[in-house]
Amino acid sequence: MKNKPSAKISRRDAMKVLAVVAGAAALANVPDKWTKPGLDIGVLPAHAQTSSGYTLLAGASDPNANYCFNLISTATISPAASGIVLRYVITTSGTVTIASPALSGTIPTDISGSVSLNITVDSSLPFDVGDTVTVTWTFENASDGIGSGIQVFTSSGNGC
Repeated sequence: MKNKPSAKISRRDAMKVLAVVAGAAALANVPDKWTKPGLDIGVLPAHAQTSSGYTLLAGASDPNANYCFNLISTATISPAASGIVLRYVITTSGTVTIASPALSGTIPTDISGSVSLNITVDSSLPFDVGDTVTVTWTFENASDGIGSGIQVFTSSGNGC
């Protein structure tokens, strides 16, 4: 038996064959009827939710606060933006009682990216030197920014 010599295929013919095969494969995967693309909605993982551009910083703590007057707690976000909602939580130690505001709530930032909270200690009730009022600031929505801030006011006296 004699072996037949094989025919050589030129590069041009090989490219034509590849183009036909690729086109056929693409056409085989085209749906019969066109549909609108879907939109998948989900929740971001925790590490992705907190990767915003805003950071939060509470005002300086006051180691010698006079509880006979209003305490003013502040927080600022950077970069400055208005309308970002911050949550505050007030905690106390010792016998301190807060007359106003509520022990937790929310405040939107102003145009300078700041919030201010007036805190009134109930001066008709006793409190001692060293009792504290602590305000913890966080973002209401984790997707708004990262960080938190704590501001501590320490009583410099007993009662008013």
